[in-house]
Amino acid sequence: MRVTEGEANSHSVIRCLQQSTQKALFELNPVTGKTHQLRVHMQALGWPILNDKYYPKLQPLSADDYSEPLQLLAKELQFIDPVTQHPRCFSYDGNLSLF
Repeated sequence: MRVTEGEANSHSVIRCLQQSTQKALFELNPVTGKTHQLRVHMQALGWPILNDKYYPKLQPLSADDYSEPLQLLAKELQFIDPVTQHPRCFSYDGNLSLF
C-alpha cells in the first residue's frame, strides 16, 4: 500500500489533538475502508503510527511484542451489520492522552 499520483481511492479526516516535538495525538476518521488506509495516510503526513511493523519500513517477521503495541486505538466503530443489516456502534468513553 502506498500513496501514488492520480485520483485518490481512499479518504480520511485527520485532526491533530496534541503535539510535542516528537509525538502527537491524532483523531483519525476513515471515510473509506481501504486496507492499511490510516497507516499509509499517517506515514504520508510524516507522523507514522508508533510501533507500526509495516510503515514506514517493513520490519522482519517476528513474534508480536506486547511491550510495544501498535499505538492505534479505535475510540468508536460504526458499521452496518452484514447479517442483520442493522447499524452497529461501539464506543470507548475513557480519556486518551499521550502527554
